[in-house]
Amino acid sequence: MQAFLEPLKELADYQEIVSSRRKKTGFLQIAGCVNSQKIHLAKALSDGFEYRVIVFSSEEKAKQAYEEWRVLEENVWFYPARDLLFYHADIKGAFLTGKRMEVLRAIVEKKGREAITVVTTMDAFLDGLPSKEELCGNRIKIHAEEALDFQKLQENLSILGYERENQVESPGQFAVRGGILDVFPLTEENPVRIELWGDEVDSIRSFDVESQRSTENLQEIEIYPATETWKQMETESFLAYFPVKETILFLDEPVRLQESAEIVEKEYFHSLESREEAGMETDEIPIQVEQTDHTIGKMNKYYGIAFTMLESKCGMFKVRSVYSLQVKTVNPYNSSFELLTRDLKKLKRTGYRVILVSGSRTRAKRLAEDLRDYDLSSFYSEEMERQVNPGEIMVTCGYIAEGYEYPMLKFTVISESDIFGKKKKKKKKKDEPDPIVFLGMQVDAPGSMDLFDTISVTFNEPVLDINKEMFFLDQKIDTVWNTVDFDFFPDSTNSLNYFIRRPWKYGEEYRIEVDSAAIHSLYGKWNDFFTGEFKIKKEDEYGHLYLNINGVDTTAFVELLSSGDAPVRKAKVKDGGVLFMDLKPDKYYARIVIDTNGNGVWDTGNYIKKRQPEEVYYSPKMYEIMQNWQVEETRNVNSTPLAKQKPLEITKNKPKEATKKKRNYKDESQQSSSRNNSGGNMGMPF
Repeated sequence: MQAFLEPLKELADYQEIVSSRRKKTGFLQIAGCVNSQKIHLAKALSDGFEYRVIVFSSEEKAKQAYEEWRVLEENVWFYPARDLLFYHADIKGAFLTGKRMEVLRAIVEKKGREAITVVTTMDAFLDGLPSKEELCGNRIKIHAEEALDFQKLQENLSILGYERENQVESPGQFAVRGGILDVFPLTEENPVRIELWGDEVDSIRSFDVESQRSTENLQEIEIYPATETWKQMETESFLAYFPVKETILFLDEPVRLQESAEIVEKEYFHSLESREEAGMETDEIPIQVEQTDHTIGKMNKYYGIAFTMLESKCGMFKVRSVYSLQVKTVNPYNSSFELLTRDLKKLKRTGYRVILVSGSRTRAKRLAEDLRDYDLSSFYSEEMERQVNPGEIMVTCGYIAEGYEYPMLKFTVISESDIFGKKKKKKKKKDEPDPIVFLGMQVDAPGSMDLFDTISVTFNEPVLDINKEMFFLDQKIDTVWNTVDFDFFPDSTNSLNYFIRRPWKYGEEYRIEVDSAAIHSLYGKWNDFFTGEFKIKKEDEYGHLYLNINGVDTTAFVELLSSGDAPVRKAKVKDGGVLFMDLKPDKYYARIVIDTNGNGVWDTGNYIKKRQPEEVYYSPKMYEIMQNWQVEETRNVNSTPLAKQKPLEITKNKPKEATKKKRNYKDESQQSSSRNNSGGNMGMPF
């Protein structure tokens, strides 16, 4: 994360803010903050706290911040507020209760001093919850091989809000068949099957709903309540789940938070009065709402940071110090790549550190390549601990909603939406029904694809369910489309991204189709129908490179590098050489790794075991590959001294001799001679 956070240390007030966080309770107000910049600043200032709570005025902003924080840290949770007006309607079934219960579980089961971040809205603190102790006391914990009262277990599940069915199909249900109990806890991805031998638990297994097949053996299972009926318990605010001394609160525009909470509070108590006037029993209402001023009073007892765009008052929130930053939003480029490259060249000349963030790994790599085509030296990196130096442009994969700029720090972050723009919303006509908001899905399959490319499918929200059977890949043979097999798998580094892969062949034509409602998001959205066609490049659009390797008498492999020093291809040395087929026309470099143990990766040394790192040799030559062309070269690893092997073009820290401007001593001597002669002095120049 140093790429985003390291420049903040150069801020004049940053160190003072860091040291002031724990001195007193109350809030440090930081004015001048904008959008996604707030999240990155909050991440930097959250260091050292076990609990981080980020509060927004709307659910939309909270979800956006949740996705942005997930790029920076894994252990982050979105806590949705309970509907305080229509709590009895059960509009979303057990889904909303399950999401809230997952967060509560993560908090009460937090291990050691690991950090946990919760993103939520202000009204989430108004409804009453049982204490941590009460919640833990109301869960059912079952261990393998323990004695169990089977009838009592069923009664307890009903008390916790679980519904008995013939077969378990969704969260919040349980079923009984003889000595077997199936239950689908709200906090688990899969239902659980508990088998008894007499009164003893014989096995606990998770299983798949559709196939009913077991997926994993478990030693224990904890079943949390499936309902939020707390009327028989003493309740407290969600805020009480966070220890005061180990928690930092981040507030987004405190005045708006107060206003949103007051609106919800007013509407709730107004509806309560309406029920009383209608003769309804209000004592039976299974929900308790806390007043806004009481909630804010409790928040003032915590350590906190208040982000505001302008330097203004923060309502009832206690502000103990005010700081001001100079931060700007990034002007949109509206898909104008020329305008983008013009600005980037200007930023690079002035020594700016620039980070471009794309939602997909494939698009990020392609963006870096496109920038290099415009004579802009840039590099793609997934190593977020790498610091960006002045004058460098880094392209990475992640998600931020909007970019921002620190003019004083000469540091800017540009998002994908800044470059390509956002979809404009149409004005709604009177009596026009609300349009369906589909799940955002972007399929990165350009019209012309390379032989080794992988199609990426990127969503704008976390995905809950994907039906692969509703994905279709057709190959065009003559004039007929024939359905073919393909691999569909998630991106291990980005939960919003998935890949479609198939061994492509030269010149093949494909069509990809995705039926509507094939994917459902975590927030209840589904995808619209998608179709697109693409073609694999022909054989004569590629070039080939064969390297004869001399001076190597052991196992080795060769890595082909791009002009940005990034690995492109890797191949093992066989019979004294290595062949790289089907290379895109470009400039390449090569390095040879002496793979002593034959594991296919470069191994570092080990001081304790007295093991030297594996040797690495560079080819000092650049290899230019053209279409329908084969290049054969010979490389002797001992022909060039090690210190002079790596080409300067891909060397980040260049020697002073390479960057130092050479003096023209001949011209200097002539100039000196003319100056001496013009003074009227004759003879020897002593």
